[in-house]
Amino acid sequence: MESEMNNLTEEQVKNIAFELREKLQIQASLELILEVYKYGVPSEIGHCFKTTSGRQYPMSEFTPKVDTTGYFPWIDVIGSMITIPDKVKVLNDKCPHCGGEMISIEFSSPDWTWAELCGRGGDMLLCIDCPQQEDFNLIIMN
Repeated sequence: MESEMNNLTEEQVKNIAFELREKLQIQASLELILEVYKYGVPSEIGHCFKTTSGRQYPMSEFTPKVDTTGYFPWIDVIGSMITIPDKVKVLNDKCPHCGGEMISIEFSSPDWTWAELCGRGGDMLLCIDCPQQEDFNLIIMN
């Protein structure tokens, strides 16, 4: 992928995740995004997420209110960043769309996708200023 500049602390990664959530206008808190990423599955009727504790959350709380491009749902990207913070790096390269700061993350789809044999993992490039999912390099899938 691109040339890496430096690793980030766990706190810096959480700040970037918060900034992405704000820019995307996602209503759910980071804590709720992480809970759904780790323990949630889409309901059979498709309008909410269910967690292993039996809680249900409307999908509208997790849907960006702004148009963006992406390979995966943003809540999965944000959840993956928070879960694997040591693999988030700031890059020397700038976004081709806005000239903003680019980061590299190691993306892994939620556990339920692996259980359902549709999991994906790999390196992803993000612009945290636009925000955009610029590139995804698939490394593992089932």
